[in-house]
Amino acid sequence: MKGILHQLLSADPRAVKDCLSFVKPGDELLLINAGVHLLNGPNSILAAHEQPGCEFRVFALETDVKARGLQSRAEQRALRLLDDQQWLEHVCGCQQVLSWR
Repeated sequence: MKGILHQLLSADPRAVKDCLSFVKPGDELLLINAGVHLLNGPNSILAAHEQPGCEFRVFALETDVKARGLQSRAEQRALRLLDDQQWLEHVCGCQQVLSWR
């Protein structure tokens, strides 16, 4: 089983800070709902993820990215998009799921 799946549902800086303080090596972070707006600019989550040796993986929910017209931003950041079935598989394959707002 994988580590913890952190679902970031907001672009609120407090939620981002709280989430990052709990992410550990082997965890996964999923940008979902308004959290996909983090693709638009510099922020601590994507900056940490883009560093060499990053030990957690970041994904975004495809339907939320498409609904907000952010596909090109996701491609620029080489962020893997999950469809609904893959999201379910990630939820079922993790030890725990935490949601951040």
